[in-house]
Amino acid sequence: MPSSTPKQERFMGAVAHGWQPDKVDAPPVAVAREFNQADKAKHRRRAVVRALRGTGSLSSEGAAVGGT
Repeated sequence: MPSSTPKQERFMGAVAHGWQPDKVDAPPVAVAREFNQADKAKHRRRAVVRALRGTGSLSSEGAAVGGT
């Protein structure tokens, strides 16, 4: 499940990489890693879509041209 806000994304990324907050209850590291991996995948998908749109391989709606 990817993060729902940029603030949550930064927080989960920090916890996943070992940061431990002083006064806030942090989620378990395993949960933070899961969020972090989902956020990475979300960013990769966006980068691929942007790259394909730039080459004309995708229509403006994001579906492949000539695909099913």
